[in-house]
Amino acid sequence: MLARNIIKSLVFVVLVLVISSVLGWRFWAPAPAAADQRIPSTRVGLAQVKKQPYTYYLEAIGKLEAQRQVQVSAEVSGKVVDIDFESGDEVKAGQILLTLNDAPEQGELVRLKGEFESAKAQFARVQELAKTGAESRRAFDSARAQLDAAKGDMERMQAQIAQRHIRAPFSGTLGIRQAHLGQYLNAGSAVATLTDPGVLRVNFTLAERDGSKVQLGQVVQAKVDAWSDVKFEGKIVAVDPQINQSHTINVQAVITDTKKLLRPGMYAKVLVTLPQTSELVIPETAITYNAYGESVFYVYADDAGVTKVKRESIKVGERRDGWAVVDKGLKEGVQVVTSGQLKLHDGVAVEGVPDTIGLKLTTGLEK
Repeated sequence: MLARNIIKSLVFVVLVLVISSVLGWRFWAPAPAAADQRIPSTRVGLAQVKKQPYTYYLEAIGKLEAQRQVQVSAEVSGKVVDIDFESGDEVKAGQILLTLNDAPEQGELVRLKGEFESAKAQFARVQELAKTGAESRRAFDSARAQLDAAKGDMERMQAQIAQRHIRAPFSGTLGIRQAHLGQYLNAGSAVATLTDPGVLRVNFTLAERDGSKVQLGQVVQAKVDAWSDVKFEGKIVAVDPQINQSHTINVQAVITDTKKLLRPGMYAKVLVTLPQTSELVIPETAITYNAYGESVFYVYADDAGVTKVKRESIKVGERRDGWAVVDKGLKEGVQVVTSGQLKLHDGVAVEGVPDTIGLKLTTGLEK
């Protein structure tokens, strides 16, 4: 019994010594350095909120047409006896494109020329006799009337023959030929389209509320699907003074196309350039979304000088080319987070890194 008590006492003493050693070491052990207690900073991309030149545009969909374009057609009926063009030819103003059979008219013209020459000679004789008094005034007037009638008949026939020679009304490029040798054409039948591609116009409509923002000479840009990477510039040349039934305004602009890439009939996206302003802009990547709307994380320094972030609700205006206009919620000079937002919440320490996304965005907001 005594031995058992002695063993229990020894075990108790050993336990006390072990516990005392552990507690003493933890008590006397040096505290870790303050730097070791800090939570590592989150690396994020940062961009500064700046005021930049910004150009607003009015957008519309328009249709291109050549300043001079026409469907060349036959004025009178007849059989095609000669064709002097091929599809796609460049032609000059007045050039004969197609000839209809004019043999009967040519024969009639010969007869009428004879009558005209006879009437002309008769008038000359009567005129000479009238000077000496040998012919009356009535005979003189009758001879002159016959001469005028013969001349009119001859010129009318010449005009009819001219109608059978279809000519280009202006210089330009012909389209697909729609007539064939030996074909009988009725009056009004199409021969080919003729287009002057040197100057193109675009017709588009704008909302009634934008009427005060449009004026003659205003710069426009046009883009078409066929050349999506090319911007064609032009100027407004006409604004309809009337508002149509759909409460829109018809506008026309002339487009410069020195390379002749555009074609009449194409649809174009038209941007009407408005006066340049100065706006607060941020990269679109800085914007986050939640149930309450749009927000950003902006950077601030706490009392200890540690860089931290805080969420701020904002109101965003127009977005274009990777940029967003800030209408409300931020001030110029503030830095906002543009990447790494998923790891953030209010009060998180951050470390800024170069904003590679923002650097890739061109500032062409003033263009």
